[in-house]
Amino acid sequence: MTNQPTRVEPPHRPRIPREIGEGAGLLAAALLLALAGGVVWALVRPAYTVRLHDGAAVVDQAASGNNVEFAALGWFAVITAVIGVLLAAIALRQERVGSTRSGLAQLWWLLLAAAAAALTAYACGDIAARMLHPIPGHGGHGEHGAAGGGRQSWRVLEGAGRV
Repeated sequence: MTNQPTRVEPPHRPRIPREIGEGAGLLAAALLLALAGGVVWALVRPAYTVRLHDGAAVVDQAASGNNVEFAALGWFAVITAVIGVLLAAIALRQERVGSTRSGLAQLWWLLLAAAAAALTAYACGDIAARMLHPIPGHGGHGEHGAAGGGRQSWRVLEGAGRV
């Protein structure tokens, strides 16, 4: 009788199909690009200059830039278009390498990933803009980031209407 150790096979784990793994990679790339794009959007979009007058926030039109909300929306469109082009290039690379078959399912997945990226960029950009341009406290003045029709922009305009 020999005293040889018995070989124990590791348990068999099912492999994730390559298409699912690459789809998850595309979604992860979309969300990471969107986080970066949201921060960039918060940094480049213009801001209102707000002054408090009798407890209400009033936009100082002379100190604020022209078309602040339109410019903010324009920057958002440019940044998300760049993200969309990068995602399309990633999907094309996956298809060209031959590991993923192109088709309607891949196109729908790319569309879903791009939509998730746009929503993530908007949310991240809005949060970052609020951190960069806080609403001033009573008796102060400051800048307010335009969110292309976002909640804070409307609050500022409502406050100006009560004056």
